[in-house]
Amino acid sequence: MKWTHVYTLLLAIGVALLAGAQSNGPKTPDGQMTWNSFVYDTTFYAPQLKGSEVVSSFSPGKPVTVTRVQARVGYGPFLNILSPPGRAPCNENPAMMIFDGTTSYSLPLSTPSVSTVWASSADSGPLDISFPSMADIDLRVVQGDVGAASPYTGIGWCEAQSINVTVQYRTQ
Repeated sequence: MKWTHVYTLLLAIGVALLAGAQSNGPKTPDGQMTWNSFVYDTTFYAPQLKGSEVVSSFSPGKPVTVTRVQARVGYGPFLNILSPPGRAPCNENPAMMIFDGTTSYSLPLSTPSVSTVWASSADSGPLDISFPSMADIDLRVVQGDVGAASPYTGIGWCEAQSINVTVQYRTQ
């Protein structure tokens, strides 16, 4: 066998493996897959500040069922009031929302407890939300207290930073 035949065969195997990985995605033993996104700062997505609410989009080739949404927040959410005390709870926390124009689910971000100092997490628990094939599913930031007034400065907003969002789903 010539080396060119060997290289051609190896190239064909590599392309087949890559095509399979792209169409199927990583699966857990029970068939679950994940869609992961990162939000640096919720205020970057505020329409009031000329930002887009959309963090990322996903258009599945087959109908999917979302089974869980989780968020791990590195900082916040807190009311950023630009003055002492500097870190107060929000009246309404930001949320992460999955939305396709018809169906939606929102996961409010949790206020950090005293023991976690800065970080917080949120978990939807088990879900059963169906989306059709080729739906444009967006992960969006829903703003919390935008323009909430500080008693010291009269301005402020609710923000959270360094958020890892995981959407678990399975194909139908």
